[in-house]
Amino acid sequence: MSTGEHLASAGQHVAALRSVVAGLRRSAGDTVDVRRLEEDVRRVAADLELLGQRAATRSGPGRPGQEEVVYIPDTDYDPSFWGDADDEGLGHTRR
Repeated sequence: MSTGEHLASAGQHVAALRSVVAGLRRSAGDTVDVRRLEEDVRRVAADLELLGQRAATRSGPGRPGQEEVVYIPDTDYDPSFWGDADDEGLGHTRR
């Protein structure tokens, strides 16, 4: 089962749990315990949503789960690039 399939299945279970907790509210009334259950279901639903967003971000272009490779050249930077940089913490280098 893929991550997306797991998330979809968990989402269906959360929806079913939400329905059951609503039934408990109707039968048990507005109690502290029922409110805590409702808050727990909201939190689990929000956590699943975050996991889904992370999974979508990670898969991006290319193969699922593969991060984009950024190549950094081995050549020296143009000295003008460092023209206004401070040498703080490195000691005085212009002696």
